[in-house]
Amino acid sequence: MFEGRRMRFKDRNAWWFRLFRAVEMPFTRLFPDHPTVNWAISQITYRVDSKAFANVKAPRRFSEYLMRDKLGPSGRDPLRAATTCKYSVKSHISAAIGEAYAVPTLALLKTEKELADFVFPTPCVVKPTHHSGEVIFLKDRQPTLIERKRMRRWLFLNYFYMSREPNYKPLAGMIIVEPFLTVDGKPPSDVKVFCFHGRPKFFQVDMDRQGGHRRVFYDLDGEQLPLSRLYPVVEVPCAYRDRIAEITEIAAKLSAPFPFLSVDLYVLPDRIHVGEMSHFIGSCAVPFKPDAADEMIADLFNNPDAPITAARLRSAA
Repeated sequence: MFEGRRMRFKDRNAWWFRLFRAVEMPFTRLFPDHPTVNWAISQITYRVDSKAFANVKAPRRFSEYLMRDKLGPSGRDPLRAATTCKYSVKSHISAAIGEAYAVPTLALLKTEKELADFVFPTPCVVKPTHHSGEVIFLKDRQPTLIERKRMRRWLFLNYFYMSREPNYKPLAGMIIVEPFLTVDGKPPSDVKVFCFHGRPKFFQVDMDRQGGHRRVFYDLDGEQLPLSRLYPVVEVPCAYRDRIAEITEIAAKLSAPFPFLSVDLYVLPDRIHVGEMSHFIGSCAVPFKPDAADEMIADLFNNPDAPITAARLRSAA
């Protein structure tokens, strides 16, 4: 329910975080899938993070535009659901840009028995196909008893009831096992390209997510943007300047059907993989800072050709 605030928690594997989710899920399922209920829960989530209520009738902020689409008919577009599922999205990736860009699937587990009998091919990454923010890394071991219980619980979760993101509701509960991708022995940084009507405009890089999480934004020339979202601004030179053309070409093709899409990439030294495609980031509750930059980004919903550059954002501050 409070996805935006929950994203501030640095350690998603901490016992108190898992307990919070275990309590949250049955509580939120008490509230039915009804337009008024979905609107109310979304507004509460927005209020927690933005200290205001979202104006979805006359949106001005980035998150307000997102929430308008989330609560409207387009939020239930079957293509959104298909590209939200971490397994079925690979078909969309393969059709749009080629199978080589999809992360290989080592196994797809659909039942408790399949999970109980499965021997994990280490190193690997394990996550639910129908949920957000859950992952277990197995470098050189089988999962612990606690981790197996956590995986079993994944099979019965429906993330819609926590986030009210309708693209999650029709997804079947499955667990996907993928290779453990690394750069210099560590998980690669997450590169998220923000696209409006099929046009990549800027990208976010999340580094050291397993500890000391840093988040930086860059324009399409690789210049750092004076922009933050959840995490404070830190000065980090762009490591992907010579890959930006390929990154944006991938993102443009994948995002073409949607008014907004975050295309999440793993940029490895010899290749690029698409990790997932995110439609309603932060449950439509997490703003960009400063406010003037947030409004400039929001304008891309109506004017997707407008440039997003460091100089332009500074001039708006």
